[in-house]
Amino acid sequence: MKKTKELLAIVLALSMMLFMIPALSLTVSAEAPVAACAVSVSEYNIGADNYYVAADVAFTSNTEFTAGLFTVEAEDLTLTDCTVKSCIGGDSPEVQFEASKNKVIFTGFSNSTENDFKSYTSLTLTLKFSLNDGATGTARKVTVKDINIANVDEVKFVTADASGTADAGHTHTLGSTWEKDAYNHWKICGSCGEKVDNAAHTFGEGVVTAPTCTKGGYTTYTCTVCEYSYTDNETAPTDHTVGDWISDMTDHWHVCTGCAVVMDKAAHISGDWIIDTPATTTAVGHKHKECTICKYHTEEADIAMLDPHVAGDINGDNVLNNKDVTRLLQYLTGWKVTVNEAALDVNGDTKVNNKDLVRLFKYLSGWDVEIL
Repeated sequence: MKKTKELLAIVLALSMMLFMIPALSLTVSAEAPVAACAVSVSEYNIGADNYYVAADVAFTSNTEFTAGLFTVEAEDLTLTDCTVKSCIGGDSPEVQFEASKNKVIFTGFSNSTENDFKSYTSLTLTLKFSLNDGATGTARKVTVKDINIANVDEVKFVTADASGTADAGHTHTLGSTWEKDAYNHWKICGSCGEKVDNAAHTFGEGVVTAPTCTKGGYTTYTCTVCEYSYTDNETAPTDHTVGDWISDMTDHWHVCTGCAVVMDKAAHISGDWIIDTPATTTAVGHKHKECTICKYHTEEADIAMLDPHVAGDINGDNVLNNKDVTRLLQYLTGWKVTVNEAALDVNGDTKVNNKDLVRLFKYLSGWDVEIL
């Protein structure tokens, strides 16, 4: 029963040091046990929302200890949990902490009637911290100080002159995919969710796309890092380039040599007969009509072979006189008169016009000209 009262007195004293007296000066006898403390810090990144830092605080002593307390200083972190990781000696001690002051106390109470307390020569506690501020993935410092452990058998406090400091670093897990907007590119850490390698785009020389008949031209600029691209220097489409007319039996049209679009399609417009080969008294002639736009031959026909005739006998009475001049004049001015078609081409140039009228008049007037 005596040891139980002594343990309660130790716990009460430690509690007062934790919650009431920030700085307590203790006198330690020359025979004080040798104790040490070490701190190792690790960083956990289970997604950005579950980011936390853990610190293992290990106590060792050449003399058994039953209870202890210490203060934690953690950069941008808040103490959220404290559990026993391992111990050598009795069962795991009870652990309490005050997050607002970052103070921790542990006591080796026993539920056994044969042993009123638990004692240890080695004890490791795991502290867990949440992130207050700052970017995830950066180094975090955790320091343990004001360390005191108590030995129940001697009913003494032992101040362990030891503290531990460690930095927690994080290696980002980055994939090959770049995130991007119109100005910057970056990657997202798959562990902590932090934006990494955020930088402005670096554009190489632009690639020029020339304009066509239907589409405008432009220059494409592409980031050499993330392949983000944009276009600039836009130009208007060019005009269509057409070749010769293309025709069938009913229509004609153009085809653009650049884009193959069909343009200007329309029906043929036929003109007058054109004599290709005049008929003679010994051979059949030939004539055709053609489209006035594309020159496609819309009609073709033979001209019947001419009967033998008297040269210049326009009215077909087998007599050459001024009546023939009058009949030719009537024909050329559009009168509906009967003519000897074989005799119309008086001058033999394959055309019937005023030249034939003049030639016939000269011939009948005694000029030295020939008629056919």
